Amino acid sequence: MVSINEKTDLESDEDIPFSSSAATSKVEALDFEMIHLRSRADLAKSWVSRHMWIRVPRSIYIVLFKAKINMLLPFGPLAILLHYITGKHGWVFFFSLVGIVPLAERLGYATEQLAFYTGPTAIGWLAVLTVWVSVLSGYLVDAIQGASDSFNMPVAFISVILLPIVGNAAEHASAIMFAMKDKLDITLGVAIGSSTQISMFVIPFCVVVGWIMGQPMDLNFQLFETATLFITVLVVAFMLQEGTSNYFKGLMLILCYLIVAASFFVHVDPSDAILEFHMGAFGVAIALLVLTIILENQIVCGKQSIYRLKKCDIYQGRWVYDPNSYPLYDSSLCHFLDHAFDCQKNGRADELYLKYRWQPYSCNLPTFDGEDFLERFRDKRIMFVGDSLSLNQWQSLTCMIHATSPQSGYTIKRIGGTSTFTSKSHNVSLMLARNAFLVHIDQQRYGRVLKLDSIDLKDGKSWKEYDVLIFNTWHWWLHARRKQPWDFIQDGKTLHRDMNRLVAYEKALKTWARWVDKNVDTKKTKVFFQSISPSHWNASHWGYPEGRNCTAEREPLVVAYPRSKDPAEVIVEKVLGDMSKQVLLLNVTGLSQLRKDGHPSIYGNGAHLGMDCSHWCLPGVPDTWNQLLYTELIRN
Repeated sequence: MVSINEKTDLESDEDIPFSSSAATSKVEALDFEMIHLRSRADLAKSWVSRHMWIRVPRSIYIVLFKAKINMLLPFGPLAILLHYITGKHGWVFFFSLVGIVPLAERLGYATEQLAFYTGPTAIGWLAVLTVWVSVLSGYLVDAIQGASDSFNMPVAFISVILLPIVGNAAEHASAIMFAMKDKLDITLGVAIGSSTQISMFVIPFCVVVGWIMGQPMDLNFQLFETATLFITVLVVAFMLQEGTSNYFKGLMLILCYLIVAASFFVHVDPSDAILEFHMGAFGVAIALLVLTIILENQIVCGKQSIYRLKKCDIYQGRWVYDPNSYPLYDSSLCHFLDHAFDCQKNGRADELYLKYRWQPYSCNLPTFDGEDFLERFRDKRIMFVGDSLSLNQWQSLTCMIHATSPQSGYTIKRIGGTSTFTSKSHNVSLMLARNAFLVHIDQQRYGRVLKLDSIDLKDGKSWKEYDVLIFNTWHWWLHARRKQPWDFIQDGKTLHRDMNRLVAYEKALKTWARWVDKNVDTKKTKVFFQSISPSHWNASHWGYPEGRNCTAEREPLVVAYPRSKDPAEVIVEKVLGDMSKQVLLLNVTGLSQLRKDGHPSIYGNGAHLGMDCSHWCLPGVPDTWNQLLYTELIRN
């Protein structure tokens, strides 16, 4: 398998003379000293000559020596030497087999480089390695019978089991690499694509070439081989019906392969040629038919998976302890994290709260992939608008992206209440705009006025420029007296010192909803509203003795939250339901209510000052909010 560093080595050295300031200075100094002695053309010719002397040895080193598997390369020449010394001996087969392994891996590497470069180096090595593999394959084929006699192995076992393992080494490595990145569709595409190419193109092509060369060939497969092909295709077809994968399916397929290998090792074909021909032809036809069905299934597999995901209620489920997959990132490596959310750094010693995964009842959430997220939103802008809970979620998302795609360059800018996280490699911007009420707070001569029927013009103009909007408001509506950031509430033309907060909240949400209906084209801009983030100040709300809060809570609730729906939730659902434009509700309230263990409590300030049962530790619950956001973006 090719390392990330190795991927860029093959041709990147073309820029070596100018890759550092020191090298640049040397070239400039040389140009200055020789300006009266040599022309620019002479300098260019000299540089190219020196560059070639650097490039050729470096390229040879990268391809032939850098990878550890290249230690097996000498087995190829040894196989050829043994062929002329001993003839078609079994050891010629063994040495050829071992010698082809690194060549196949290097061939896959050179092919992969063509995705990045089209220069002569990659193409040249591709040609050289292909020729060398073909030469060595000739000796390998000639030695099969000798290997069968020497090692007492059936020819069928050698050709069906051993040769494909080596010959497809590069494809196997690629498939494993994609599987490790949770790209099951690409993994299956590599495997099934290879089988299809061989069965539908390579074999018929060999028959045609054999006919041209006067070497008769046919497709008369033995009965056992045909039956095995049919059964294996059928097994794989059943395994793929759900469109999901797990370790048990993989283990079952490996065991099936071992059974097939053992069967070919001990099987002896009967001599009834007529029966073999008819059964073989019938079996091949059936196997190809099933293979076609599998291919058709795989073509629509992605669509079917998304269809199932759309039908799934991802907000109904339970918290599952998953220490192998969680947390999704290390807080000490996320430099964007606010001090108040970094509970581990602030002294929280327990780690159970870090390792719970949200599991919907009827489906699995897609694994968050920062690289995929950035690719989906290349050249796009995403904005979180809301209070400190939006800050919680925004910082969670930046840490998740950084953890799964650390190689991308990032910048963070903070101007007033606005923070912007930008991925340079994909030109994706994640912005946080602090706006706790969504509606306008106007500074008048007599005080600060919260206008329930007005959106700030500057805010509204900014919102219209984004591709994805995630709104949130509630917690600040509960603040009173010195904590409230306004002095009066204006409802229409009426000015109030205060009013029922739920009534005010509903009026403000309706103002926001009218603005979205009027100003946002939801075909171009996705709009989300995050539901109420619950707090855990009173343990009696979840069936514990009154007087306790979230302090010392270590585990989530495993049963349904006993308290009824918050009135603010009802208001949110009603307002969104009355809108003419589609706004997706990130309904995180219910699943977050179960996480009484997820708050900073006394670990939000680093000095055990104050109590916080409203915000969330990071890593923690907001990571799940972002997984749900990622899922909604995929299925919508």
